[in-house]
Amino acid sequence: MRTSSLLAAAVVLVIGTSAHAVQLVVMSVNSNTGVAGQKAFIIGVKIPKADLSAKGTGSLPTLFAQNIIFAGGVNGPRNVASFNRPDIQSLQSGVIDNAGEFPPNNGDFTSKQLAQIYQDSWWFNSSTSLLYGTNDAAFNSGTITSSNGGAIGPTAAVGITGYVFNRSGSAGIIPTNASDGQTMQYSGLFGPVGSNTLDGAVLGPLFNAAGSHGILTVPLAQIVATGNITLPDITDAGGGIGTFLAIGQNAYDLSGAPAGTNTPAFLDFENEVIAFGIVPEPGAFVLAAIGVLGLPLASRRHRSTKNG
Repeated sequence: MRTSSLLAAAVVLVIGTSAHAVQLVVMSVNSNTGVAGQKAFIIGVKIPKADLSAKGTGSLPTLFAQNIIFAGGVNGPRNVASFNRPDIQSLQSGVIDNAGEFPPNNGDFTSKQLAQIYQDSWWFNSSTSLLYGTNDAAFNSGTITSSNGGAIGPTAAVGITGYVFNRSGSAGIIPTNASDGQTMQYSGLFGPVGSNTLDGAVLGPLFNAAGSHGILTVPLAQIVATGNITLPDITDAGGGIGTFLAIGQNAYDLSGAPAGTNTPAFLDFENEVIAFGIVPEPGAFVLAAIGVLGLPLASRRHRSTKNG
């Protein structure tokens, strides 16, 4: 293999993303949180429509997120103890519903309320899998959708149905008592819940939205960070039931590979993506970039040597 090919492969290992189907992705990034050096990432699960009918999926497939972990450290996730809003429902009920007008805009909130919306990390979760709150100008309550309450980022992201996740398992939402840089962990089902089971007919119709192009991306979390954050697989730490994303009966790791592949993953702060591979040491991105820039020079030098 040529030297240039080896360099290219090394770069792909560090900053590449998977070509697989169902996977964890960055949906949007807000760099204007009010804190220098900080970004708020909306993290979602990307689902191609073909995966609803993939072999082995089963009828009426559901979306299940199991043990999704953002490892705490100096880069975040940012969790502010005085806010302690673990999910979007507590944020909607405790902050957004108290706006002075409907739909609310940023001018309706105090600086502390704005900080709770944009400077804190939380999951797109409610106890019913539907986001409830003020939904019209008369301040009546009901299901929140992007069409009736979409002036603020979190409510706009839930889409026209108002569906969010509903936690699963005894661990629930971590953290429940927040501190900056505390590990966040979550397991849950997407869509409305009845009789303790998910209504699996929910996913299919969501692909009919204009401009979907056969791809549905479901918001899972807002993660506020100041640098790279690792997403470990729980099986890497001594067994257990693992970290995976499931559509019906088919399970995938965070990159979209079959569950159990344990592809390393991290939130890439600089490139604003979920990257798959080993988290680079400080300066590794710079070295990789130098390698890429050097490829054309190396190639020309190689040809010049051959022709000389």
